[in-house]
Amino acid sequence: MKSLYILITTLLFTLAAHAQKIEWKEMDTFHDLSNKTLHTAIAGDLQPLKQNSEQLLTDALQWQKSTIPTEITSPKIKTDLDELVKECTETNAAVKAGKPDKDLQQLADKTHKTFHVMLAECTTKH
Repeated sequence: MKSLYILITTLLFTLAAHAQKIEWKEMDTFHDLSNKTLHTAIAGDLQPLKQNSEQLLTDALQWQKSTIPTEITSPKIKTDLDELVKECTETNAAVKAGKPDKDLQQLADKTHKTFHVMLAECTTKH
């Protein structure tokens, strides 16, 4: 499973190197916090996620409410934003309910994967 994660991450970074990022403030805000929470949770440090799950949800909701840039042509972006908010809601609820770290780690991984699919949709080729 870890090898698959590394392979997918490497592929996404390779694709990103050949693409141009679209400016979307709300996406960048979510990305910044996800780097500090989801990545660390997947690696086993759940404290940042536990401390910031509510803000992660707030950032996802703000992103969902924002105007989609005209450069984004993916018909899935709205549906994916809805899914991201759903996953952040589940994660925040799990943190508040004191769910086991293993459950939180799985939720963080799921949310992280959804986010990276969205990042790929939010790029344009050179």
